Amino acid sequence: MSGLDNLIRSTVESSRIEIHEANVRRVTFCFEEDKIEKLKTIARLEKTYLKNVIHDIVTEYIAQYEQERGKIAS
Repeated sequence: MSGLDNLIRSTVESSRIEIHEANVRRVTFCFEEDKIEKLKTIARLEKTYLKNVIHDIVTEYIAQYEQERGKIAS
């Protein structure tokens, strides 16, 4: 590419788009330092945010819990 094409080329790499539901709440958790550092490392390796790693962990835990003990009323 050269000239005008080079100036107007896409500057955004294609990636997945995240859509958040309206019922999302911000919360604070306490973690042991070594565990949070490991989670941060996992997020870096997976090229995602720490919040996404924790979301996946919680989602998997709830699914496993409900499979073993039945659905939880929300």
